[in-house]
Amino acid sequence: MEVSTRKPKISSTGTGIDRISSLPDDVLHNILSSLFIFDVVQLSVLSKRWRYVWTMLPYLHFDIDKFYSQRIQRYCDFVIAGRFEDFINWVLISQGDTYKLYQLCIVQFLLCFDNLFDEATILRWINHVTTRRNVQELVLKFRLGKAFELPYCLVTCQSLQVLKLHLSGDVLISSAEIASS
Repeated sequence: MEVSTRKPKISSTGTGIDRISSLPDDVLHNILSSLFIFDVVQLSVLSKRWRYVWTMLPYLHFDIDKFYSQRIQRYCDFVIAGRFEDFINWVLISQGDTYKLYQLCIVQFLLCFDNLFDEATILRWINHVTTRRNVQELVLKFRLGKAFELPYCLVTCQSLQVLKLHLSGDVLISSAEIASS
């Protein structure tokens, strides 16, 4: 009996086989959740399947330091903050129809920045993820420079299981304080 010493042929990327794209959505989402959302969106150009896989990503992490400072080695200013705000709005709008169609929820929404956005913008994002996206975990890390009132939608959001607040130097305003003003 003759034993073959030939090694089995291993397919290379030159054969056009895309094994990553054939993974189930939940596995892809698990892999993509460890990346920055900006990188995940950029990966959408890899293939037709990847073009829209990010629109169903259940983990949305928006951290301005990781978004710009680490990427372009530049400190954040109001121009960069404006682009970051536009990016968050674009992601939320782009995912909107997908979330409605498949009745998806956001497992975790993280928002991290330092005194760059007005209260109305922050409240709009919180309201959007709690009333339209069924967020399960909401992580807010920011500094406004003034007291902040948590919106009522946080209390009425039935899907919200975890709320983490890291409000550096800020205090929360209660409804009673507002009524007495």
